[in-house]
Amino acid sequence: MKIRRRYIVWIFLLFLACKSIFSTREPEPPIASQSSWIPPLNPGQVFLNLENAIFERNVENYIRCIVNSSFSNKIFRFDPDPKVAADYPELFKNWNRDKEEAVIRQAFSLVPTDSISSLNFTEEIKEVVASDSAVFVRKYRLEFHHTQSNLPRVYEGQVEYWLAPDQRGEWSIYRWIDNGLAKSSSWSFLKAALGG
Repeated sequence: MKIRRRYIVWIFLLFLACKSIFSTREPEPPIASQSSWIPPLNPGQVFLNLENAIFERNVENYIRCIVNSSFSNKIFRFDPDPKVAADYPELFKNWNRDKEEAVIRQAFSLVPTDSISSLNFTEEIKEVVASDSAVFVRKYRLEFHHTQSNLPRVYEGQVEYWLAPDQRGEWSIYRWIDNGLAKSSSWSFLKAALGG
């Protein structure tokens, strides 16, 4: 009799501990893609968006940092590192926003999901900002921990970005000039390797 009573008490306590046997659980929030996009209402925010896009491997946010001619009279222009341009004389003649997107998409696809991608602007060399244009010269360090044995994982150089606001008031890069450092592969080299 005592065992039966204990059994009933335990069932009763278990029942009280549960909200209700028939209640539904709270729904989980939907899985959203990671994005740290900040509307670039000043030119400095473009750099933060670029860094975040590389870290998050977000192609859409990366390409949003490049001028979209649908909202601007500017056309994207990329001037590669002179050494890379000499090695690939034809590749960069008609470089455009679509080629930029294809290369970054391929670069992201080479990095395993549990690995690292990062972009850091390590030193500010020059900064000229007006109401309708800006020029920034900065040193960079780009890392892709990819699976390709024939490609470096680290790219370093000095970049010169020319930026302007579009019709929406959002700033973007319309000219990109890349220069490698003496003992490092430049971002231009990565673009040549993946865009050729």
